[in-house]
Amino acid sequence: MADRRFAAFSEICGQMAPPAELLVRARDAFRRMDFHTAWLLSDRLVRATGGTDPLPHVLRASALARLGRAELGNSDLAQAAFIDPFDRLANEAIIASGEPKQAEKAFRRLIDSSAEALPLLGSLARLGRSVLVRCEADDAGFSISALARHPVSVSLTCRDEERTWSIALRIDAPAGDGGALYSANRDVAWHDDHVAVALSCDHDQVLIHPATIHRPGAPSGTKATSDLAGPPTQLMLLVIVPVYDDLDATRACFDSLLANLPEHRQVRIVAVDDATPDPAIAALLDGLARSGRIALIRNAVNLGFAASVNRAMRQRHRSEDVLLLNADTIVPPHAIGRLQDIAHAGAGIGTVTPLSNNGEDTSVPCRFQSSPLGSERDVARLNDLAWQANRQATVVMPNGVGFCMLISARLLARQPELPSEYGRGYFEDVAYCLAARAVGFDNVCATGIYVGHGGSRSFLDDKRSLVRRNLERLKRAFPDYQAEADQFFQADPLARFAASLERAWLAERGAFTLVLSPDAPDQALAPRIAAGLGLDTADLLLAHVAPSPEGPALVLRGAGQHMPQNLALPLPGGHPGEADAAPMSAFLGRAAALLVVDPHRMAAADLRLIEAAGVKPAALFLSHTEGAPLPAGWSDRFARCYVPTRRLDAHFRRLGLHVFRLASQSDAPLEPRRPLRADVLYLLATRSDEPMDGLATAIGSRSATAEGVMPFTAVALAEPGAAQASGPVAWAGEVPPADLRGWLDLAGYGPCFFASRRFGVSDERIDLWAEAGIPVAHFDPDVEQVRADRRRLLLPVGLGHAAVAAALAQWMAALAAPAGAPGVHLRQKADRVENGV
Repeated sequence: MADRRFAAFSEICGQMAPPAELLVRARDAFRRMDFHTAWLLSDRLVRATGGTDPLPHVLRASALARLGRAELGNSDLAQAAFIDPFDRLANEAIIASGEPKQAEKAFRRLIDSSAEALPLLGSLARLGRSVLVRCEADDAGFSISALARHPVSVSLTCRDEERTWSIALRIDAPAGDGGALYSANRDVAWHDDHVAVALSCDHDQVLIHPATIHRPGAPSGTKATSDLAGPPTQLMLLVIVPVYDDLDATRACFDSLLANLPEHRQVRIVAVDDATPDPAIAALLDGLARSGRIALIRNAVNLGFAASVNRAMRQRHRSEDVLLLNADTIVPPHAIGRLQDIAHAGAGIGTVTPLSNNGEDTSVPCRFQSSPLGSERDVARLNDLAWQANRQATVVMPNGVGFCMLISARLLARQPELPSEYGRGYFEDVAYCLAARAVGFDNVCATGIYVGHGGSRSFLDDKRSLVRRNLERLKRAFPDYQAEADQFFQADPLARFAASLERAWLAERGAFTLVLSPDAPDQALAPRIAAGLGLDTADLLLAHVAPSPEGPALVLRGAGQHMPQNLALPLPGGHPGEADAAPMSAFLGRAAALLVVDPHRMAAADLRLIEAAGVKPAALFLSHTEGAPLPAGWSDRFARCYVPTRRLDAHFRRLGLHVFRLASQSDAPLEPRRPLRADVLYLLATRSDEPMDGLATAIGSRSATAEGVMPFTAVALAEPGAAQASGPVAWAGEVPPADLRGWLDLAGYGPCFFASRRFGVSDERIDLWAEAGIPVAHFDPDVEQVRADRRRLLLPVGLGHAAVAAALAQWMAALAAPAGAPGVHLRQKADRVENGV
């Protein structure tokens, strides 16, 4: 019988099973209560599907809960709900997990995705409730449907902008099978002025969904009033700021807005308190209103973004442009005036959106990826640099973005309000812009203006469900939008303007450390370098030489999401000679330090480029020299040479190069679960871009066929190539380094083979895991024959795949035998290894 302490890798060994087959095997493992194997199969499903299907996450969460890892499982359930907020299994699993707040949110998503209420009452009982009141709206009014497990009378309190009233419900009509459930229904007509109605109930057994009912296509009565004193002599602007949550962000927003209003214009600010739950925010807005600095509209119920904006639009004068501004933005000097000037630069401009750290389509440095907001000073600096780099340059986009979007009075004369059918928020700004384009207006990004944006604090974890629901509504209204938006994203016409901003930013940047690599650097390397050298990761600038349409260029990337992400500095004439090198040398000379990664793998011309800067660089070696001697005078070429591991230290010292060890990372000591597995050999890559297909297949074939060798399963923590998917290897999928310890703890630690011939010797995990008692195998550039004992197997770098497989098979057989057992020998002599191994 299989040992249920460990997952059975035989289930994913051999022919790569399609997801449907993996799903069947996972369910079989659950049925036989083999939860380790159920976890393994569902984990493989997660990786095989690229994390795009909620079901594998739900299955993995279920297995983890049964293995006593419910906390990890909850992360999976959260990810499943993120992938598809309306997935029934994911939401039912969240409800069953018992966390009250998340369980109620999941139940509400179930209601949104289900046409039938009867099947939901079982889940409702898990929330400690027994009465469900469900509301649905149409153009005529809203309907109230109530279900309960026993007859009950409840009173609902209804509140709109003007009044409060009650609705009494007697829930006693038999419903469902055999009268085990009871129901009540009521229809309520909209009043002429209804935009939304909030419902509540004092009965603690009652759950109302939704608690606020928004009227579809609610008439706002929005109509611009006449200008106060005839035609305006100045540009006029109405700034509308809906407010709900986040006191600190709201205060910072109004501080920056009020400090940076444009001069020589008529500017009014209207804040809309959208029924904030925070009394401190209400008090802040009251104080600003009493001082006369803003006008204040207060919603009695939470109307959402569009309805709140439309209430403020009623106060607009005919000649006023409108600036929609989220309450978590930072407005720098000159931004508002420049946005309005661009709106008036052409009669066809309808909306103007600036660049931002978190602006969806207009995000920099990376579109649709947020980056840190920074301080008010940081935002002002980036705005100045954007103007310096791009001035009034604009890019026509499919749509603007409502976090900070200026709408021209010309467009407002045609479209005086935002569409209200998007409820609480998301995509009403897109729908407005697409409708504007249909009547002849352009939506533009002002590439010379930058406004900071904190993010969607008001919606928090409701954002995903709002986005999914409203995106479907948008697609129905504008069927071609998604394809056009995808095309715009792929073409990325904003990239060259983002690069211009980054070039200006780089010219003013203070001290930085330039890290030059022979190929595109692994972003995971940045924090390791920073930790080893005592630097801040944000101070690193990663660089490599790459071809471009204009010729070779020095590609520059910040660590993580830091600037730059769009910038490449040209190298005129290929690799520059002495006459061309001045601009590049000036740039390199501004670096506080230069660090060259693996200079022995770098083209000689690239090294001459560094030398032309007149700054002596340091070197970081991450790979060995493959037996080649170092050039004469190499030790004088660098100010200091670093290596990350003892073995690489020994390697370069043998070659006559004095090196220093990088400071160790603060990894906690490894404490593997015992006993260790003897039936698997894990194959790990040091770098994610290294293929291991051929080597893995050779090892798997050897473990399956070698005579006199204990059988074992080769488990590759990588994705197979097409030709290797059917070999005798268990391809577990790529496990991120941060997750590897937890993964192995669940799968069961066992012998590990670090399969990189070039970079394995720099992998710090080798020594760390060996010290924890885990047998490790790896290539070593300084051995000429296989060396092994029960702790470690060293392999010559030039050993062929078949010979590596044979050595590993014999080593695994020796590990499986009791210590000191007779008759277990390696086919090559097992010498002791240097450095105490």
